[in-house]
Amino acid sequence: GSGSFESDVKKMANYRCEMQKLMAQGADNPDVQKKLTDLQKEMGEYADKMEKKYADKKGDKAMDEQADKIMDDVMAKCK
Repeated sequence: GSGSFESDVKKMANYRCEMQKLMAQGADNPDVQKKLTDLQKEMGEYADKMEKKYADKKGDKAMDEQADKIMDDVMAKCK
């Protein structure tokens, strides 16, 4: 249902938010760099899963718009 789609997109948005916060902490910090690397790996794996899961929905405009809106909402609250 749309509920799982929404939570999937939110999860992806939360990854982006975490990444933004880490970048803000200074990507030249070795600890931060390690976290960024781990996060990017996780994000990549998750993105692959999403691709397979929603492969039949490619080019679904309504879904894309919903995803963008969820992303925007999460990123707007990402501080």
